[in-house]
Amino acid sequence: MSAANLGIIGQRLEELARRVPGKTALVEANASVDYARLESRTRAIAAQVIAAAGIPPGFAALLFETKLPAVEAMFGTLRAGHAYVPLDAGDPDERLRFILADSRPAVLLTDSGRYERACALARSGCAVIDIGRMEPPDETLVLPDVPPQARAYLLYTSGSTGQPKGVSQTVDNLRFFADAYVKALRITEADRLSLLFAVNFAGSLMHIFGSLFTGATLCAYDMRRDGIPRLADWLDRERITVLHTIPTIFRELCNSLAPERRLAHLRGIDIGGEAAFASDFEMFCSHTLDHCMLVNHLAATENDIIAQHVVGHG
Repeated sequence: MSAANLGIIGQRLEELARRVPGKTALVEANASVDYARLESRTRAIAAQVIAAAGIPPGFAALLFETKLPAVEAMFGTLRAGHAYVPLDAGDPDERLRFILADSRPAVLLTDSGRYERACALARSGCAVIDIGRMEPPDETLVLPDVPPQARAYLLYTSGSTGQPKGVSQTVDNLRFFADAYVKALRITEADRLSLLFAVNFAGSLMHIFGSLFTGATLCAYDMRRDGIPRLADWLDRERITVLHTIPTIFRELCNSLAPERRLAHLRGIDIGGEAAFASDFEMFCSHTLDHCMLVNHLAATENDIIAQHVVGHG
């Protein structure tokens, strides 16, 4: 199914909730949510964002330790017609305060474990909402019709060459890039995609939206906690079919494998963010089955996907 053919994000989730309500949408550790629950949860979050932030457009900041509630908050914010501003809970308060002061969100969405920190970080006039304590959504609530040119998100660069800079894309551009990724990797409802990156990293967008726009299952892995040594077993245990990572992690993953071990469930590997070499392709051929494809892409926070190159075994 083309990611560009389902209309706005809310309509897309509603369609998937009707068609595959019990299918798992998101998995993280021992927690999971199906498409019916994802639609309901994001509708409730959207209602809270609108109540706190008012009529769009505007910004809602996100502060979560884990990825599953962060993704729910992303989609809820988008359904409210506001742009989300993801914060990394691992960043120092100084950086987070800068981002909040620069973006001036009307609401900060968080969970119970980060609530006190969120309240301490939030500027005056910014509401703080624990999405784990929300009431069920009003099923009669009509959410706004989000125009294609509405701003989808505001991601901040690392600031390695100066102050961090906020970079945004429209909802229409987000759908376009997701559609290109779905097409390149031939993603379907049968797929299980990895989510290794934090949601404030631009590289996470392709798998988040490429998966949840098509009815696939998105599986989150905690790279900071579990690291590379446990990654191969996790890929097998979760039956991951499409892996997205950077070349450095891919190399370390392959180096951790016995020479004869194949990652049998994988049918696609996407690497980007760094230079890739012929040796990476050789490791790809050594540790995947013949039907697996390798995608090397060029992207930037400011532009998202710029180019993709797809190769197979042989």
